[in-house]
Formats: sequence, structure tokens, C-alpha cells
Amino acid sequence: KLGFCQLPENTQWKHIMGAGLLGGIGFTMSIFITLLAFDSIEFINSSKIAILIASLLSAITGFIWLKSASRT
Repeated sequence: KLGFCQLPENTQWKHIMGAGLLGGIGFTMSIFITLLAFDSIEFINSSKIAILIASLLSAITGFIWLKSASRT
């Protein structure tokens, strides 16, 4: 709003939001930290499942968001 910078041509804030949603897909570091944080195999497996579900939701949400943003 101050005019210091501007978005690239043909890019809107809804595209930036979609890219942010897709950024949640990066789950490899989360799984690595899980392996370091927990000793119990039950906690590790539960964490891996939760991380994979969250990544899947992020991918689906980002896809739907960007698909709808490209229509308008």
C-alpha cells in the first residue's frame, strides 16, 4: 500500500495465497524432526500419519484455491 513494490504482471494476491497453501506440502522436514523427537514407535507412526494427512489437505486446498482463482 505504500508503493515500495508491486506484484508481477498478471499476478494477484489470491495467487500468493494459493502458493502459501501449497507450501504446506513440504513434509519431509516434519518427518525428520519427528524421528529425532520421539523414541516411541507409536508416537512416530501417529506423527507420520498426521503429517501425511495434513500435507494431503494442504495440496487439495491449494489446488482448489488456485483452480478457482484462475477462473476469475
